[in-house]
Amino acid sequence: MRIEQRYNELLKLRIEINEKLKILNFEKIKELILELKKSVVFQKLKKEDNQLSMLDCFFDIWIEEKKELESVGIHEDIFWGIHSLEEVEQRYLAIKFCILRIENKVPLQLCEESVKELVGYRVSGIAIGKILIIESCKRAENAVVLAHLLKMRGEMIRAIYLLQKVNKEYPNNTDILTSLAECWIEGQQWRQAYECLKQIEKPDEGIRGLIQELEKVMLNEAAE
Repeated sequence: MRIEQRYNELLKLRIEINEKLKILNFEKIKELILELKKSVVFQKLKKEDNQLSMLDCFFDIWIEEKKELESVGIHEDIFWGIHSLEEVEQRYLAIKFCILRIENKVPLQLCEESVKELVGYRVSGIAIGKILIIESCKRAENAVVLAHLLKMRGEMIRAIYLLQKVNKEYPNNTDILTSLAECWIEGQQWRQAYECLKQIEKPDEGIRGLIQELEKVMLNEAAE
């Protein structure tokens, strides 16, 4: 395809998408996903255009959010407050830069500011985890730090879904499972914490002791 033709196709597609992004609800997002997943032009051009690639990533995030978050009463999704491809890019980059700040060990205050921005966008833990897996090199390490910063802001649900998302891609990681267990313990969800720790293949003495304590707590609760 000649460069001019490709540019015209991209321009036309971007205009069409932006028009459809102006007003979004569940059905309109669903229709847009189905339309673009079947579009040969979109599938071709998303490999060449960052905004289209980010939009495609948001489609996958949205589908996962609807499967996992709706059932627990969380109805906001990755498209909350978005009305254009420019805003898709802005939100994607906000998540990416937050992750890279943590990865590059910039001052804690800047990392905290980035986390605050993500919370302001109402970004889910699923969305953060998805983009962390794409953009990060030290995935498990960054996920643990980011989950800690979220917990510091009282964002326990986001921290849990972030850790669960990364754990699905990198199962049996001791740091991820320990951090996830700590979240469940803070929420007094002893069974979930226990199941996390039992997945650790080579628990150290501290982890083994914590598992034993959780077993006692669960037995006591069962006996009441």
